[in-house]
Amino acid sequence: MGINKDLMWLFAKASAWAVGFARADQQMSEKLVAKRVRETRVGEFGNQRMRKNTKLKFKTHGEYIRSMGFGYECFDINGKDGSHKVDLRDTKVGMDWRDQFDIVTNYGTLEHIEGEQIAPLQNMNRMCKPCGVMIHALPMVGGWPKHCPWLYGENFLNQLAAEMGYAIRDQRIVHRDDGDMLCAWMVQALDKRVMAINQENLDVYRNPTF
Repeated sequence: MGINKDLMWLFAKASAWAVGFARADQQMSEKLVAKRVRETRVGEFGNQRMRKNTKLKFKTHGEYIRSMGFGYECFDINGKDGSHKVDLRDTKVGMDWRDQFDIVTNYGTLEHIEGEQIAPLQNMNRMCKPCGVMIHALPMVGGWPKHCPWLYGENFLNQLAAEMGYAIRDQRIVHRDDGDMLCAWMVQALDKRVMAINQENLDVYRNPTF
């Protein structure tokens, strides 16, 4: 899917919250902001490419994130662009990287994972620190012909957040040429929950055109 200009707000808002810059009760110097950024680690599901309409010089989203000073690790079954070559359905990934990231991103990766969606969501939950941030950008039902095996309804992220105790800070439907996208950033619970939800109880469907 890649990172288009209409998705740039997600990381901007989520990362500002993660480093504390967006909280009204905190006044931070540029030096302290830079220190917080260096201490903030980002884990990305899928080695995402930067699209031309962002008008940025970076080839990958990872290059863009590193350029701002954040720590960064990427996880993708293709192993490209320096990513860790892993299957995100393997729950060992979440165990190996448990509580390692302040921000975990899923920009259009989850929908490409064949089989149950619960395992990669479990990994995302485990890898995100308590009170960390998770970002989702997901293709919605009614669009995206032949793009991926899974599509998501407008209630998907609300259902996930209610089950897991996540606090959704900003959720929007973004309109793209191929279809609508369900986008949000949310905060992990302080007391993290074990994911016990069944996929049948989530607003997720097979893509009939795939």
